[in-house]
Amino acid sequence: MNKYLKYLKGLILVLGVLFSSTLIISIFYYLNILNDGFNNYLLLISSFLSMLVGGIYIGLKSKEKGYIEGLKIGLISIFILMILSIILYKTNINYKNIIYYLILLSSSILGSMIGINKKKTD
Repeated sequence: MNKYLKYLKGLILVLGVLFSSTLIISIFYYLNILNDGFNNYLLLISSFLSMLVGGIYIGLKSKEKGYIEGLKIGLISIFILMILSIILYKTNINYKNIIYYLILLSSSILGSMIGINKKKTD
């Protein structure tokens, strides 16, 4: 049960950071502080950083092979985000979305590798 709790906490961390940063960026965009192009880049960076933070958390909690743990949490998060985008926005899967999800997956894997190496040095 502890193993599943670790993934649930990591997933909550990923989605919590993602939704809170998206909310802050959306408020700034609504108040005309950000323009369209910069807003899109900030959304990409915030999703990248949220997956990185979740990967670091999972890497700190895992015992070995951080890249596999990052792959697991990344795939779970991407699956949830993909289902939400298909249901809420009625989007189709195209090459831009695939590249976006691959960037998110690689950031999760990178974060878990950073986390497991940080744990071994402590």
